Amino acid sequence: MTRLSPSVILFLAAAVWGLYRVPLRQMQALGLTGTWGVALFNAGPLIVQIPWLIQHRASQLQNLRAVALIGLATGIGMSLYASGLVYSSVI
Repeated sequence: MTRLSPSVILFLAAAVWGLYRVPLRQMQALGLTGTWGVALFNAGPLIVQIPWLIQHRASQLQNLRAVALIGLATGIGMSLYASGLVYSSVI
């Protein structure tokens, strides 16, 4: 890994997060106002994860409280971030 690699990785990560607002704005333009677009956008990964969670539920039961708290905190954080993108302008 070169000294430039962390900068390139950081740039690419910021670019991806910057592009996150594009589908949210498109859904808003189609009439899905407010946080409904955020909920719909995040429903896709949830649908994909449900079969995996069912298949691996036995291994997750021992850490259910920790997994639930981590998932809840991550979900709230992402929802607030996405809602901020919907309700404000990005400069």
